[in-house]
Amino acid sequence: MGNRPTCEELEQKVEQLEKEVQDRKGVEEALKDYVAYQSVLAVLRGVGPEQTEEVLLQTFLSEIVKQYGFCMSWYGLYSSGEIRPILSAGRVDRYLDNLVLEIREPTSPDAQCAVSQAILKAAPFTYADLERDEGFRQWRDYALELGYRSNLALPLEVDGQVEGGMMVYADTLNAFPEERIQRLQLLAWEIGAILRGRRMRQRAEEALQRSRDELEIRVEERTGELSRSNALLKQEIAERKHAEEALRESEERLKSANRDLQAANRELEEAVERANQMAVEAEASRIELNQIFQTAADGMRVMDKDFNVLRINETFASISGRSEAEAVGKKCYEVFPCPMCQSPQCQLSRILGGDERVECEVEQERSDGTKVLCRVTATRFLAPDGDLIGIVENFRDITERKQMEQERLHREKLQGVIEMAGAVCHELNQPMQAVSGYSELLMADIPEDNPVNRDIDEIRAQILRMGEITKKLTRITRYETRDYIEGRKIIDIHKASGEGK
Repeated sequence: MGNRPTCEELEQKVEQLEKEVQDRKGVEEALKDYVAYQSVLAVLRGVGPEQTEEVLLQTFLSEIVKQYGFCMSWYGLYSSGEIRPILSAGRVDRYLDNLVLEIREPTSPDAQCAVSQAILKAAPFTYADLERDEGFRQWRDYALELGYRSNLALPLEVDGQVEGGMMVYADTLNAFPEERIQRLQLLAWEIGAILRGRRMRQRAEEALQRSRDELEIRVEERTGELSRSNALLKQEIAERKHAEEALRESEERLKSANRDLQAANRELEEAVERANQMAVEAEASRIELNQIFQTAADGMRVMDKDFNVLRINETFASISGRSEAEAVGKKCYEVFPCPMCQSPQCQLSRILGGDERVECEVEQERSDGTKVLCRVTATRFLAPDGDLIGIVENFRDITERKQMEQERLHREKLQGVIEMAGAVCHELNQPMQAVSGYSELLMADIPEDNPVNRDIDEIRAQILRMGEITKKLTRITRYETRDYIEGRKIIDIHKASGEGK
């Protein structure tokens, strides 16, 4: 019969169970956070373009309170060194009454507010403990009375300009871990992108309307000129009819000429109308193509055969960290270099060498020296007559996707190791208990001075060692490996269970 577990073993088991419960709670919280993020994102993208910007912002505030279970949220407009709340959701009470934050001086008390810091630094800012954080001192009493315990501020940027800030309050301490802050920041960026797209579309529609108005004026002027010309012609015909009434033959010729003139006039009007329509269609196509180019989700760069940058879109400027003014006219390897620049593997060199299309994944260098992994697609840029002008490059930032793939692969490997370790422990425990029990029975039947006892002691020692190994297997929390024979890798149980550095 096996020994009963000691108090220390029981305490270790309890600690292990508590850790498993905490791990499971962490996974559940992360899943709830992800579902809340996706729900808010879906609602934001469902707000139609006919709705106002105020409706879009109010929807965001209401949804994050609803989906994340926050106490309250509000949006403040930043202008002339002041922040004024204009929208809110949740448990507000009189917290925002007459609130105006003066932040012209970065060291002023108002500038210590979380939303002031977020706007001044153009980055998220959080107070994890409103009761203790000194920067929140002047708003503390009423906030604690309303049940606020921690907060987070997010700047709202549109076209690189901070227009305001969004505040979120929670009823628990440390309610904004880094992963949650990142997702909420993604939502703030989504709002900025939606607002930018709306405004760009509005500007394009206004420009198109101006073009239509100008065209209508020109058509009216031309129609007036043609009407006056027709009136003069009719008057002249009438005068000639009266003057040459006796000359039938001349009159017939005059009528024939008049019919020919009218036909020519109709042809002229039709030609003018066709030309005007073609001009309208050409302008509309130009505006539409420019809008598509500038709002494309991927970065785009157009170059000539001499490696000169001819044009970039806004997404490329964002990825490379260089504005259009800084990029156009420069050499491509000066604007957004990569290891393949000025080598036979260069995309332009390969296109000039006869390739129709080049695709690759390459690490590009931004203006600030940081690296970004892009999937680059280069195609031929041809003139209307078919001559090669240069290339059009498409840059897709896949840095985050690659990181997510690596994280997912690591999680899958860790899950497989944990499941296998659990199965091994389950299958080994019963045989080990049997061997341990039989060894004790043998020792009871054999005299102490019998040399066989040393072998039985060695068996029991090895059983205890196997027990320690199975305990380590149950404590595996990381995916760690070590070198094995023939260049293979095996799981490092000591490090994976947290006992090794």
